[in-house]
Amino acid sequence: MIPRRTKRRAAPYGNFLSVILILLLTIMLIAIIANVLFGSMPTLKKTGYFTPQVEKFQIQGYDVLRVFHKGGDSFVLNITPDSPRYYWMGIYVESTSGMHRVLPAPGLSSYLFEQGDLLYIFRSGDGYRLTDSPSKVESTGFFPSGSKYLVLRDEDQKIIITRSGPF
Repeated sequence: MIPRRTKRRAAPYGNFLSVILILLLTIMLIAIIANVLFGSMPTLKKTGYFTPQVEKFQIQGYDVLRVFHKGGDSFVLNITPDSPRYYWMGIYVESTSGMHRVLPAPGLSSYLFEQGDLLYIFRSGDGYRLTDSPSKVESTGFFPSGSKYLVLRDEDQKIIITRSGPF
């Protein structure tokens, strides 16, 4: 004997629930698009990236860190860039006593760090300084003993681009 198939009745609320779910998803999608278009939901800016070559050597008998920009994005140092075309990079020396911001040497107010450029970081009487020329290095001595790291950070996104060392 062949078993009879019984008719299954659809749940009485199945069609109603599927219509409600589709409407809710549509409303949520419209709300997300409106937030992005009208600026109430911030869009993330791309993080700047470049490939540095960092080495420690001596100029006029003083310790200096040299940073060579091998390739990648261009960065403005020490000031917030006015153009969205450039990224803002902060340079720090990390040691056991904390993070020390590297400030520009006198006469270097702002600097665009592009592919092929060199930066020289040295220790002065009031902290760490950077310059774009080895002739402008005015050092008061050597880097303190202990492990030192050079930290290059995208200041817009607060993300570390690279951490080189120990030196």
